[in-house]
Amino acid sequence: ISCHALSADEQLLAVCPNTEEICIFQLVDDEYERTQVLSKHSQRVSGLAWSCHGSLVSVSEDRTAFVWERGKDGVWRSMLVELKAPRAATCVAWSPDGRRFAVGLSSKDTAICYYESQVSCWVAMKIGRSKAAITALAWHPTSQYLATGSTDRKCNVYDVSEEKMLPTPSEEFGRAEVSEDAGAWVNAVAFSPPGSTLAFACQDATVRFKDLTRGPQAAVEVVRWSGFPFLRIAFVGKQHLV
Repeated sequence: ISCHALSADEQLLAVCPNTEEICIFQLVDDEYERTQVLSKHSQRVSGLAWSCHGSLVSVSEDRTAFVWERGKDGVWRSMLVELKAPRAATCVAWSPDGRRFAVGLSSKDTAICYYESQVSCWVAMKIGRSKAAITALAWHPTSQYLATGSTDRKCNVYDVSEEKMLPTPSEEFGRAEVSEDAGAWVNAVAFSPPGSTLAFACQDATVRFKDLTRGPQAAVEVVRWSGFPFLRIAFVGKQHLV
């Protein structure tokens, strides 16, 4: 399995079996049953994410992205995203308010995608410029900031507030508010539920924490693990990370 995603209500599960297809499972009684297979990508699907409204977004190594919505007849239909990616997409994450999503790219930048009603299509706007591929994404609970991790050992937090993005992006949109040397390439990033703490897991088997309430220059606390590096992290409450 190359990627998977569970809907907010835990009723739907999307799974990519390391191919270009997406399998949709629905919870029936106490078991998940496969209901449909989505086929639009031409290469391996590299990222899946559910919005709070029940829409699914998929990205692939074929440089494309699709937003999937289920009709009243139960059939899933896709909408193309104008990603304009020169290289493969590596990861994807919906904003907490479900209005936008971010796509990490191996072309060293990040696409913030929004729905353009005039053309009935999802459109991408690029932010940031790393020295290597983007490997991890996390939205701030307010949907105003986006944290990215990359293989150039950097963890950045960008200002991506919607009022600075639309209808025309201001000079402040996409500005890096925080930039930290992670010591190794970054596997995962996460904000605490209040948005006051940023955590990022690195390939050197460390997890690093930054207290954002102390400002962008605050020191980073490092927790070292004696085993293999962590690939995914998630906050459970304000003070616990798994």
